[in-house]
Amino acid sequence: MSRAFTKQQVTALLDYFGETISINGSTDITVIFEQEQIVIDGTDGLIQTEQMYFSTKQGIVNLEDTFTYNYKNYQIYDISDDLSGIVNVYYREI
Repeated sequence: MSRAFTKQQVTALLDYFGETISINGSTDITVIFEQEQIVIDGTDGLIQTEQMYFSTKQGIVNLEDTFTYNYKNYQIYDISDDLSGIVNVYYREI
């Protein structure tokens, strides 16, 4: 049994929940912006931060690609692929 989404399922999910961004100023893709909380129990107590990422189709972005969102520039630094057909793309402001 395959755990991957079909191309039609991925497209439907992104079209319903996603928004369009331009990668490297030239290629428009549809993404779903997400965030996760990270909590670290340090010696001085809990440290809490949020990690920003977006989900999109597998194989359409690369490490170090850039995009602009809400008038800020970002660069991709990690791509997490769980073989579902959708990847989580982590980025930071540049």
